[in-house]
Amino acid sequence: MDDETTLEDCVISLNVLCYILLTIAKLMKQFTIFLAEYMYQVLGKLISQSSSSSAQDLSFYFQMIPKS
Repeated sequence: MDDETTLEDCVISLNVLCYILLTIAKLMKQFTIFLAEYMYQVLGKLISQSSSSSAQDLSFYFQMIPKS
């Protein structure tokens, strides 16, 4: 096993980080409304650049809170 990081590894790790930050933003919406909405808007643009924006994608108020 070599210790070189490939481009695919970088993309996977960034996708995981973005998913985690979006989940945190959804959980924070009850306490820090404006900061969480800002995080959702910025991170949402990174994830859904190629997909069309529906009404649910415009704000995280339409998103369900993640279940454990």
